[in-house]
Amino acid sequence: IGTTMDAYLDAWFGEKSGLFADALTVSPYLGLGATAEGFAKWASEGKGVYSLVATSNPQGETVQRATLNGTTLAGDQWNQLSELNGPKFGPYGAVIGATIDFKSFGIDESLQNVPILAPGFGAQGALLSDARQIYGELANNVTFSVSRSVLNVGPSGLIQAIDLANAELARALNQ
Repeated sequence: IGTTMDAYLDAWFGEKSGLFADALTVSPYLGLGATAEGFAKWASEGKGVYSLVATSNPQGETVQRATLNGTTLAGDQWNQLSELNGPKFGPYGAVIGATIDFKSFGIDESLQNVPILAPGFGAQGALLSDARQIYGELANNVTFSVSRSVLNVGPSGLIQAIDLANAELARALNQ
């Protein structure tokens, strides 16, 4: 798994990659340790990894809210990401959907060192105007994502849709 993960990371982050990226979303089911071993090199170069933790798709709840030794799988992944980052805000992030209930997924909101990628706005039902309410103290750690609701307007309305989404988010975060 380690060599496969190294090749996967190199394909996205490597200098010779046509896919050269700043961050990558990964599935935690190979074990976060498999990512951590190869990722250290890329983290030192300013790259980031977002691990799926608690997604907005209802089909994922069965797995993400499953418990082992009294902890949900989502909560365990969140805790591991926090440990990998250490005491500082780090390169290991979590995908946490805007439509989930943090407590039922076992996510400890007191851990402030994990970046969050937040899908679930727009087409999936969450409103950017509720961003601060949804993420609370963690809102400053969030990259908010709208895709379908912006892209669905088509090429001629794209700039206006992006501007409207940005304005809605700015109002929500400055309340």
